Amino acid sequence: MQKLLLLAVASGFAFSIHAAILSPTIQWQRTFGGNKGDTVFAMLQTPDGGFVVGGDSEYYYENDDFLVIRLDSTGNTLWTRRIGGINGEHLTTLESTGDGGVIIAGESTSPPSTNGLTIGKSSPLLGLPGSADAWVVRLDSNGNKLWDRSFGSANSEHDPILQPLQHGGFILAFGGPSAALVRLDPQGNSLWSTAISVSGNKFQLKEATNGDFLLLDWSKLVRLSTNGVVLWQHPLVPGDWPCAVFETKTNTIIFGTAPSPYASNYFARVTTVDAMGNLLFSRQLLAQEFDLVAAMALPTNGGVIISGIARATPLSDIDYGVARFDASTNRIWTFLAGGNDSEWLRTMIQTCDGGLLLGGSSDSGVSRDKTEPGFGEDDFWVLKIAPDAINAPPRLQIVRSSSPGSVSHTISLTGVSNHLYAVDGSSNLMQWVPVFTNRATTGSIQTNLTIDAGTNYFRARLVP
Repeated sequence: MQKLLLLAVASGFAFSIHAAILSPTIQWQRTFGGNKGDTVFAMLQTPDGGFVVGGDSEYYYENDDFLVIRLDSTGNTLWTRRIGGINGEHLTTLESTGDGGVIIAGESTSPPSTNGLTIGKSSPLLGLPGSADAWVVRLDSNGNKLWDRSFGSANSEHDPILQPLQHGGFILAFGGPSAALVRLDPQGNSLWSTAISVSGNKFQLKEATNGDFLLLDWSKLVRLSTNGVVLWQHPLVPGDWPCAVFETKTNTIIFGTAPSPYASNYFARVTTVDAMGNLLFSRQLLAQEFDLVAAMALPTNGGVIISGIARATPLSDIDYGVARFDASTNRIWTFLAGGNDSEWLRTMIQTCDGGLLLGGSSDSGVSRDKTEPGFGEDDFWVLKIAPDAINAPPRLQIVRSSSPGSVSHTISLTGVSNHLYAVDGSSNLMQWVPVFTNRATTGSIQTNLTIDAGTNYFRARLVP
């Protein structure tokens, strides 16, 4: 989403609006949970600007349910749902269905049942007692269950991940001895399934623009055709684990990985390959204060954001940690947040206003950055982070001076160095005419222009 600054001007006056400070700040935070352990593992933003957060909530001797909470745009709870059977469940994926509802994937060791606290499980346990199936649950916009489906074999499946598809339905992948890629229709019925080879206990899955699938595991990036046939593989650096995979507008593929947790001189790695899997470049992002990088994001205006667990000093408890780098891997800012005990960041999403939503768990009560009390051993801790100055509108100042026969404008714009900005003018806020487009080579632009006297409104925007 483009960030705009809108300005009205009058003769003889200068107007100015300041951009946000460079380092991001907490807009709001929420703590949720019961008297045992609760952890956020997945989040999404809804079409109306609200959010859904989901994770695991322990209810009895390490048996967890799915816990899914619908929030409005300022973090107020709209509804809460516990989902599961009499045994344990582990939530791994939460996605929007496009109709206001959500679809959830995770692991389930339960037969058809409910523990009395939950939306129960209807689909069978396919594996042996004690083993886990891939379990998919679809909810409507009010949190009511539409259907649930189990996938797997007699073996135990792990870490299912699910993506909505651009032409309808879903793609599901899961690991284990019977690892598979499964194409689902909108009702969760299997259209086809094919065996896949995955390494490790965590992987990423994305649909490419042309309908192919991109699968990133502990050892490789794999491109599969629309029916699951392997087209090519690109190896990872041994020991790296998968954080994220993206396809750009030019069909290049960017994927993020990081070494195993707690490595010395910790860093994250960003690698770019072309559509055929050929290496274009790979760069390291120095993240020495991080113990683990859990997630990555690509801002629309360049660079990369990493997040995970970090320490302010080597002897500090772990906090939520986020760092932004530019396209040349220079650190732009670092953000740490936590209480007096430990926080563990598990997931991060970019929000439509250019900010971030962070989720994971907190052991802390009210202390330091944490403003709400805890409920149990670990709690859901959700932080909404404001846009940084790069994602915020630029600063714009306009001075108008009139003389017989002409109206002169001195336009000064302050933004981020070496970013391209456009300024448009309007007389009615409905029709906009380009005034100029220029690059803020040193962080600012100043120009003198003669513009129609009826142009009373100006806007400045970052050009992607």
